Amino acid sequence: MLGQERSAPVLVSGNAPAPTVARPGGAVASGWVLPAALLAASVAAWLVAAPSLSTDTIDNRGLLFAASPLFAVSLVLCALAFLVAVGGRRHGLAALVLGVSVVLTRLPTAVAVSLPLYSWTYKHFGVIDYVSTYGHLDHGVDIYHSWPGMFTLFAWVNELTGTNSFQLALWFTPVYQLALTAAIYVMARAWRLGRGPALVAAFIAHTANWVAQDYFSPQAVAMLLAVGVLALLAHSGKGRRAIGTPHPAAVWVALPIYAGVVVSHQLTPFWLMIVIGAGCVFGQIRPRWVMVVFAATVIGWTALNYDVVSSYGSIFHFDPMGNVARNVNGGNPSDGQRLTSLAGRFTTISTWLVTGVVLLLRWRRREQRRLTLTLAALALGSFTVLLGQGYGGEAVFRVFLYSIPGCALVIAPAVERWLTGRARWGRTGRLAAVVSLLLLTGAAAQAFYGAWFANRVDQDALEASVWIVEKAPADAMVLALAPGAPGRVVARYTEFVRNNRDFDGGVDAWDGWLGTDFKDGRVIEMTDAMLGDNHPTYAVITAQMKVYNAYYGLFPPGAIERFENQLLTNPHWHTLVHTPSLTVLVINQAAA
Repeated sequence: MLGQERSAPVLVSGNAPAPTVARPGGAVASGWVLPAALLAASVAAWLVAAPSLSTDTIDNRGLLFAASPLFAVSLVLCALAFLVAVGGRRHGLAALVLGVSVVLTRLPTAVAVSLPLYSWTYKHFGVIDYVSTYGHLDHGVDIYHSWPGMFTLFAWVNELTGTNSFQLALWFTPVYQLALTAAIYVMARAWRLGRGPALVAAFIAHTANWVAQDYFSPQAVAMLLAVGVLALLAHSGKGRRAIGTPHPAAVWVALPIYAGVVVSHQLTPFWLMIVIGAGCVFGQIRPRWVMVVFAATVIGWTALNYDVVSSYGSIFHFDPMGNVARNVNGGNPSDGQRLTSLAGRFTTISTWLVTGVVLLLRWRRREQRRLTLTLAALALGSFTVLLGQGYGGEAVFRVFLYSIPGCALVIAPAVERWLTGRARWGRTGRLAAVVSLLLLTGAAAQAFYGAWFANRVDQDALEASVWIVEKAPADAMVLALAPGAPGRVVARYTEFVRNNRDFDGGVDAWDGWLGTDFKDGRVIEMTDAMLGDNHPTYAVITAQMKVYNAYYGLFPPGAIERFENQLLTNPHWHTLVHTPSLTVLVINQAAA
């Protein structure tokens, strides 16, 4: 355990468990009674709140405000139960509470909706369906077919188990978050943290992760594998500089897992290279030349698929300020979105600030500076992503996502000392730690659930999208104003992409269209241009698009309804479906 072996590097000094002191039976009982009672209360509160989680009453502040207040209370009580259990060094109970916390926090994504969240989740289904249908990939059709790790994996899972992508995606988030939390605990132990600090690291990583990249996606799979790689590489060093117990086979076991990361996601392996490179340079990962093997793996795979990557533009975009820009920049977001954005910023900045302070304090210990630099690369090395990539406006989210395991590893030993009263200021410090972590829990939960209603998917919109891709001519275009309609759900989407990669692009991405009120004649001009192109064009307007727009403010209030009415009254558009929640039209070339 960390701090018990002279040859092992110490992440934070004084981390060895305090000597056991005999206590009266009542004192022993009190160490688990309070956290157990808090755990029971949190579960009871969640169960009472559960029926309200599926509410259709939209609140732009998100699910924490739309559902019963007991939902938010349950999350805070469970976090408090964990902190009290760690403070009392009841590590077994703390592990149980941590698992329950993950379930209570993420289970609504599976039980409070009938379809998986996020309209962009569904484009992954089409790739899986293609692999299942044809048994091979369609190289070059899009970037997913060149980084197929996640898709081939779940195509195999579907065939093996008889499940389908909808079922897997619906339950993916809670199961995945349990696996990731457990993996970070294992990683923390590999990096020589004791049981208490390792549990705290897993708790921080779970609680602070508001980025919502734990949905059914290649990023999620790659992140889980990356944590496994980092855990294994902790055992690759030698002598006093080794992070974990040295094991010569560790690096070779890590290599095929790293290869799994490489074939699953474009960005994650390059972030890992930064961390691995720092570990090699500072002597924490051995042999140093193994860096060449890891680098050759990712560079070689990228080179093999350079034709696909380059078709999307330059691989590198050396514009740090531009790379910070987000992919959602509405003109007038709702108050709820502003609150959620503030909660996300608070969680992110506070995590980074505390990490920076701990790293600076560690730097004073000369004998551990190489390890400190490695930890700094693990926690903050993801900032280098912004130097060369914008990743479609999502790089800023990836920076925090990639920093979470390292930040948790750096912060956890100090937090555990505060919680157990072994740091300065005793009870005052313990209270400060508890209050700070409860604030983090609340802020991160708001950041995660604030866009709940904007990210839901309706059954009729899904059916319409599937019908178009299955029945429409392959040269057809699909017109949408904003996210809110799932697309590319079935294998045939590749035929459309071969004709036009952006066949289902949103109007909000057109130059000069974002933020318009549609009071001018641009809809008529758009229709005339489409008639001239002589391609079938479908327009899909869903209720979910209107909810999304009300949250993010892509267009002024009433703009989507105005756009919809102009299409409905235009003789060049033929109405296929028109209900309160869905409108589907197709351009009528015969009426031209």
